[in-house]
Amino acid sequence: MKRWITQFIFLFIQNPFIQNFLTGTIYRGPAKAICTGTLTCYSCPAAPFSCPIGTMQYIIEYAKMIPTYAIGSLAVFGTLFGRGPCAFACPFGLLQDILHKFSPFRAQVRMTPWVRQLKWVIFAAFVVVIPYWKELPAFCAWICPAGTLQAGIPIVIANVSFRVGVGLTFAWKVILLVLILLYAMREQRPFCRYLCPLGLFLGLFNRIAMLRITRDRKVCLTCGMCGKQCPMGLELPREINHIDCIKCGTCIKGCPPKIKALSWKFMPLDAEIAPAEEKGVRTQN
Repeated sequence: MKRWITQFIFLFIQNPFIQNFLTGTIYRGPAKAICTGTLTCYSCPAAPFSCPIGTMQYIIEYAKMIPTYAIGSLAVFGTLFGRGPCAFACPFGLLQDILHKFSPFRAQVRMTPWVRQLKWVIFAAFVVVIPYWKELPAFCAWICPAGTLQAGIPIVIANVSFRVGVGLTFAWKVILLVLILLYAMREQRPFCRYLCPLGLFLGLFNRIAMLRITRDRKVCLTCGMCGKQCPMGLELPREINHIDCIKCGTCIKGCPPKIKALSWKFMPLDAEIAPAEEKGVRTQN
């Protein structure tokens, strides 16, 4: 099944209450207790589930406790799929993919080395430290573009009373959202590459996740063809299953058919068929 089909299926699974956009009301049923593996805003009118990053902040902010439920939920997704949900299920990832695919300004850009570390700063400061210290869900309040798109803008449009309270914070978030989406027309998935704390957390499991991309070093030429279309701009094959790899499988399609050095595996152990020091491996730059 093509990846975009899966993305649209999960888009509708995670947003079944489309009619709520007309009234600006939020579903508050029992499914809200479930954390997904994607940025699904709690306040999105169409969403039945909760965002794990939002849940983390809420528990840290109000209970001053380690958010074991949210961490445990993400650990399950991470152990099974690593960052796979980013590629196959995240609605905001889908939007970035669409903008880049149909953009006349798109370019295949490698990840900027130092900027890719911003995710660590955002996770530490805006998901953990500020919510605990200032009792404010900082990532949701100041950064999250998915929340602005899924919840903030629709609720303000549907509820006249909310428009009175719109201030600089909301204006800043809308500007940030627009900037991210505009840049997504040039560099693929910029939010996923540099800013998303959820992707960072799931990526911590990439090396041990059961779903992985394997490389047969006996036949791999390290020609770099697998990395030509990588949506995350990784240096492949060296960074296969790296913390920033979203396991989309684009590299598998990019590997020359006569070589077929890359493949999907769903297994608990070794990520590669042959060890790195395998003799006789050809290298070609």
